[in-house]
Formats: sequence, structure tokens, C-alpha cells
Amino acid sequence: AIVAGPGFTKDAFMVFLREKYPKLVSKVRRDDISSGGRTGLYEIVRRGLVERVSREDRISFETSLMERLMAEIAKEGLATYGKADVERAASLGAIEKLLVADELLRRHGAGVEEVLERVRRTRGQVIVVSTDHDGGKQLLALGGAAALLRFKA
Repeated sequence: AIVAGPGFTKDAFMVFLREKYPKLVSKVRRDDISSGGRTGLYEIVRRGLVERVSREDRISFETSLMERLMAEIAKEGLATYGKADVERAASLGAIEKLLVADELLRRHGAGVEEVLERVRRTRGQVIVVSTDHDGGKQLLALGGAAALLRFKA
């Protein structure tokens, strides 16, 4: 979320958040802008703040999924990786979330499409992970595709 404005109200709001909802503070981006209203909104967009916050949220989301995946792999839990194992899990309808590296899609898009469609048909979620951050690079090292499972496959 973005809290922005020209005066001190945004600072007072941040104090309120810290006191009443401390867990939310880390999810809020505070910024100064020269005016309020529609002009202020245009300024936020023009400066790229919305895009930056959105990108940071996406990286955080993808990183948390990769951390969950690695924890499941470490305890030999509800996760799998590698082409053959992911395809097998998809054919059984076991995939809750399929993590696919964007680089894998760029290189082998047509070859991966059947697995993606199978996961979607069985109400699994397909998440494309950017390889521009460490989580995505880690996924590439696992073969470019991995899955969090509903049940062991």
C-alpha cells in the first residue's frame, strides 16, 4: 500500500498504524508528494512509485513461495521438482501451486504448455517466477519448475 501526501497527515497515519496495526507497517510505503487529490495521484504514477511497490510485492510473494518450497523439499514433504516428477504430479492432479521460471517459459514455452494446462484443469495455480531475483535463480537451479503439492505423488 502507498500512503502519500503533501502535509503531515500521512505521518500521523503512519504513527496510528504503528500503534494499532504494527504488522501492516512493513507493507506500507510512505512518500511525499507536492499536492493532494487527482494531481497527487498523477504525481505518484508519473514518478513510478506504484510500479516499484507492485514489483517489490511480487518479488516478496515469489520469494516466500520459494522459501515454502525449499522447506517442503528439505523435510521431504509436499513438494516436488524436476521435469519428470512435476509431470507425474500434474497427471495425478496433486499440484496445488506450480512454480515455473520465466526463463523456462521463454526457452521451452510450447513444451511446457501441456503441463501448465493440466495443472489449471485440476484447479492448481500456475505461478510464473521471475529469474531477476534470487528466488527465481534458485528455481532455475531446480530445473525451472517445481510444485507445492496437495498430497504426496
